[in-house]
This record gives sequence, C-alpha cells and structure tokens, in this order.
Amino acid sequence: MTALMNHPVPPYPYLIQVAKHYPQATSTYLELWRVKDRKHKVTITKNEIRNKFLIGAAKFRNDVFSLAQEGLVSVNETWDVNQTEWYKLDIELVNFEEE
Repeated sequence: MTALMNHPVPPYPYLIQVAKHYPQATSTYLELWRVKDRKHKVTITKNEIRNKFLIGAAKFRNDVFSLAQEGLVSVNETWDVNQTEWYKLDIELVNFEEE
C-alpha cells in the first residue's frame, strides 16, 4: 500500500474532477503530482516555474489557484519585501485517501 501512496499519479477521481472542471489545469495538476515530495508538498519559486513546468508563471499560478478553488490543493503565496509581486508558492496536494 505504501508504494501506491508515493505514486506520481493522482487518484483517478481527482484527475476526472480536474479534467471536467478545469481542463486547462490538468497538465499542471499531473506535473504537481509528479514532483511532489513524500508529504505531498511542492515549493517553487517564480523563476523555477518555466524550467520545471514548461509554462509561464502567470499561467501556472492561475492553474494552481483554480485547483485550490476546487479543493484539490492548498496554496500559500509568499510576496517580496515590497509586497509588489509574489515570488514563491508553497503547494500541498490534497489526498483524502490518506486522512
């Protein structure tokens, strides 16, 4: 059972939920599952997004907040010192099967 918990693919019902409600965020959701750590967390800076996810930072952020609205991730946004723009996202993938 432990091997399945660390599998880099989301549970099927979650994937279907994303595909139906936010099809434009499906690839981002799959990539988040691929790069998550053992605690289902991903921390990424704005500058790392294009290299790791092959999309722009604004698209990635929009996708993540769409997923948060659907209840599939929780996200914490860190802003720069001047509060002019965000520079880091801490994302936790929700997995109801482990609760």
